Amino acid sequence: MKKSELLAPAGSFEIGKAALYSGADAIYLALESFGARAYAKNFSIEELTDILKIAHTLNKKVYVTVNTLIKNSELTLVYDFIDKLYMLGVDAIICADIAVFMYVINNCKPMECHISTQVGVKDLLDTKFFESINANRVVLARELNINQIKEIKENSNIELEVFIHGALCVSYSGGCLFSSLLSLRSGNRGRCSQNCRREYVIHENGVPITKPGYYLSMKDLCVSTNVKELLKINIDSLKIEGRMKNIIYVDSITRYYRNLLDNKPANIDELNKIFHRQYTKGFIFGEDPKNISTIKDSSSQGKYIGKVTRIKNNKIYINSLDVINVGDRLRFVHNDISIYITVSLMYDENGIKIEEAKGLISLECSEKIESNSLVYKMKENDISVEINSNILPLSIFLYGKKENKLGLTCCVNDEYFTIESDSVLQKAIKNPLSCETIINQISKLNDTPFYIDDISFDIEDDMFISLSEINNLRRKMVEYIYNKYHKKRNVIARCPLYLKKRNINYSNAFVAVVQTREQYDACKELGISNIFFKNISPYVNSKYNSIDEEEVLVGNYGGLIHYFNKIITTDYSFNVMNKDSILHLLNQGAQHVTLSPEISFNELKDLSIDFYNSYGVKPPVDYIVYGKNKLMSLKYCPLKGLGRCGKCHTNEYHLVDKLGKFIIKTKDDCIVEIYNDSPLNLIEEITKIKGGILNE
Repeated sequence: MKKSELLAPAGSFEIGKAALYSGADAIYLALESFGARAYAKNFSIEELTDILKIAHTLNKKVYVTVNTLIKNSELTLVYDFIDKLYMLGVDAIICADIAVFMYVINNCKPMECHISTQVGVKDLLDTKFFESINANRVVLARELNINQIKEIKENSNIELEVFIHGALCVSYSGGCLFSSLLSLRSGNRGRCSQNCRREYVIHENGVPITKPGYYLSMKDLCVSTNVKELLKINIDSLKIEGRMKNIIYVDSITRYYRNLLDNKPANIDELNKIFHRQYTKGFIFGEDPKNISTIKDSSSQGKYIGKVTRIKNNKIYINSLDVINVGDRLRFVHNDISIYITVSLMYDENGIKIEEAKGLISLECSEKIESNSLVYKMKENDISVEINSNILPLSIFLYGKKENKLGLTCCVNDEYFTIESDSVLQKAIKNPLSCETIINQISKLNDTPFYIDDISFDIEDDMFISLSEINNLRRKMVEYIYNKYHKKRNVIARCPLYLKKRNINYSNAFVAVVQTREQYDACKELGISNIFFKNISPYVNSKYNSIDEEEVLVGNYGGLIHYFNKIITTDYSFNVMNKDSILHLLNQGAQHVTLSPEISFNELKDLSIDFYNSYGVKPPVDYIVYGKNKLMSLKYCPLKGLGRCGKCHTNEYHLVDKLGKFIIKTKDDCIVEIYNDSPLNLIEEITKIKGGILNE
């Protein structure tokens, strides 16, 4: 049985090393461009080169995320960037844009193509599409349950990657426009403003029915008690989320799951010491959708350590179940109100100032804390991380005699190699070379994955060679091992792109997408002939129903397979922003491509010109000019926890905050959609937009 991979995040070089040394089989990271976590520290090319050497020497892998949407002006840059990653020896690229993953598949073997969760692989047909184009792996949507994942695994031959721990997006990944359209910071381009973590009030028929709360803020995923079920169905990769998290977080989580997977003791208390929101087992293991959010607080909940027993003279008295240190961050909760303090002065039960304690203690505090408040430890001042980097044993034999070079034979992973010093051994005038000196210098491997497990000698007595020469021999040994296991690749020759079909149907008419019969009839009365109503395969929860109409609006990659004999228009959920993405969708069976709402008019015009210059025809694209933008699609329902289940069909509901009002719409299959209440209106710009698309 194939061993499941443990995949850990690396937001920086030091964190990447920590993850590898703590038990990850692979790490995923981004450089300073094209990664979906633009605000992480990320890697330089030099750091990527170094982490590749370490990982490959340990027989581990490095994946690089290139999972943002690519603008047309960035195509040359991103292709050159991928070429560089290929030549450096990166094991896989995690992709979201079809232009990127087709480039990797067509040009970059043996570097693998992994389809990012940003693509939204939600069912078997989605998976089969990526299998059909020879992708190596798909990262499944976090909304799938264990039975759906099992079905996909049993009926496909592509690797599956599943999230097991970390922050959850409330929206289906890749389908969120909230940040982009309201904050002008595109989540699909790595700059999410996290509107889901803000406070909202829910209105019913225009009347507030809740207090301000975090109705879109999800708990953190933790499947520790169920992870063995994923092993039973042979999931290929188990993924920890957290490229924005610090080294303590990554080291602790990775070490914990490594122990679980290896059937070693794993203490859940170690997870409670680090930053996290309340934990949930997620949709994957059947969490009730109404319990998967954390309405009262969007941040970390902390570890419960006791209650406030009394308050006197600006002192808070606590009977703590855990050790509290000066510098710890504590949260006090009373009537759903949280107050945070950092411990500065602390006393034992006799009033003596102390630095740490457990049990009866008192704290000086100027905040108004209520008696009987619950106390949570948010941040422990004493948490530190000691990473044992030396995990690969070396067996070394050193030999030499007068007027000969000092030789070193090393055994690593049951393979032998020999290197020599640059200068020769000489008869010592004084202070001859000792075994202790050699051991001391050769063993200075602290910044490498290696340690000396065994060392032996056959060196003529009373010899001398400089310490710098011994140090240089050690460096040559390390570099030899790195080069042995890390292989760079030669430059690649790109496969040319071309349009497979030329019988493109251009429509100058308006196209309408409607959700009700009333909307359909109204469009008909206005003379609109191209209307998508019942002939829609949605982005989320497509049932792939039989469609009588000749044309179909497809929202997901599985629809390209199922409706291959129809006239397909791909919906905006394909997030198309460049000419090559249009080309690939046309070559995969689409007749028309709806562009991303995130594209500007100037970008649209440049894309259109570039497509024509590259492929000799005008691009058959649609552009949204009117309607209420869908901001999110959710499996979680914010109304269910309020006891409003089913009332969505008779009442109107909105999320309201200082930025605006947002419609909560629940479909018949209980998928929730959030819409901007203010419609997009580009009607007066239609002539300009049409000219930009058709170069007129």
